[in-house]
Amino acid sequence: MAAIQSVEEEQEQVIRTGVVFGRERSGLTNDEVALADSIIAIPTFKHFSSLNLAQAVNIVCFEMWKSYQVKREGAESEGRVPDVWLHPRDGERLARRGEIEPFLQVRVQQLRAYMAISLYCWYLVSCEMVH
Repeated sequence: MAAIQSVEEEQEQVIRTGVVFGRERSGLTNDEVALADSIIAIPTFKHFSSLNLAQAVNIVCFEMWKSYQVKREGAESEGRVPDVWLHPRDGERLARRGEIEPFLQVRVQQLRAYMAISLYCWYLVSCEMVH
């Protein structure tokens, strides 16, 4: 993303940089775009070129973070999974499959019970409407 590289070059010069995102519904107005020094365009699929605001913010921030990591740790870090994704924080540990499956089974049972109660209540209401 050339515009992100431009933003990063500005950051190297210790110039404060802001990234402005448009509104979810209508983006930025022409007047707002005219005030920008550079524009970031996120390539999208030509038949569905819309991103919601959260997706756009996530992509731009991730690209900036990735670039920062490369500058900080060198080119060898590019493409590597960040350590923070691999290690839980504060002494926590990742759940094992044997722990996750029973947890999910309980949740499925609870959901089925909720659905059964909901259907029964719907049945009672519909019977009262008929009588």
